Amino acid sequence: MATTPLNMGQGRIRQIVSPPPTLDTNLPTWARRTNPIIRRQLGIYWRVFVPQVDLLLRWYVYQAILIVLTAQFSFLFAPILMLVLASVLLLPIAFWMYARLISEIVADSVRSITDEFKNDTLMLLRVTPFTLQHIVLSKVAASFWRQMEALDGVLSLSLFLGTPLILFMQVLRFPPETHLLTPQLFTIAVMLVSLLRLPLEMFMVGMLGMASGTAGRTKSTGVIITSTLTFFYFLLINLPRFLDLPMPLYFLVEIVLPLLLPCIIIWLCLRLTMTLLVQD
Repeated sequence: MATTPLNMGQGRIRQIVSPPPTLDTNLPTWARRTNPIIRRQLGIYWRVFVPQVDLLLRWYVYQAILIVLTAQFSFLFAPILMLVLASVLLLPIAFWMYARLISEIVADSVRSITDEFKNDTLMLLRVTPFTLQHIVLSKVAASFWRQMEALDGVLSLSLFLGTPLILFMQVLRFPPETHLLTPQLFTIAVMLVSLLRLPLEMFMVGMLGMASGTAGRTKSTGVIITSTLTFFYFLLINLPRFLDLPMPLYFLVEIVLPLLLPCIIIWLCLRLTMTLLVQD
């Protein structure tokens, strides 16, 4: 059918009237901001900017292509590795932003469940048509959504500042002269893991806060327990990186555990929280 000015005008009006697709549409029901449990917890702050995933993915691909090219054109190492000093100087800012983000999620996730005990509103949630698992996950997701704008900045800093430092560490461990393409492939994989683990660890910390708040019943107790567990988690997940490990163990420590361990902790905390709430 031929395109007429009328059809073009109707299409334009439809684009203006219809809300653009958002990240929520790709999420399960318990994680969407339209979920009434999340809307109740976020209040007026439910409208937040989501990370520009497409832009971050595009820049990740650009950097990955550049790193692969260093295998054929070794002179590209020089300008990339020259940025290591800038990364070392600026990464503390990213670490501080991430630490602040984590502390906010700890406080918010603990408060979200302890307030239910304090105000005797937990039974009100239990009589809603949502399952207990849905309720717990939604409350953690609400704490996650509250820090979404800060996550955008942390992801951007991690992508642009972390890449030169990651490549430098892989080149030291796997010299390109004796390990063809190994440092490049490890760098690309570690870059991807470093981006994926940030939101995954945020949700893990929120689930730790939910379990600790349910067990402790008070905000102060829950925050102390969650902060202690979170500190030891980051300590133990990062210490093995400084060891001289064989390649299989190095792959496990750098790529597998940072993604697998948070998932296991999330599942365990979810089961523990539901068990404690059922016994209440």
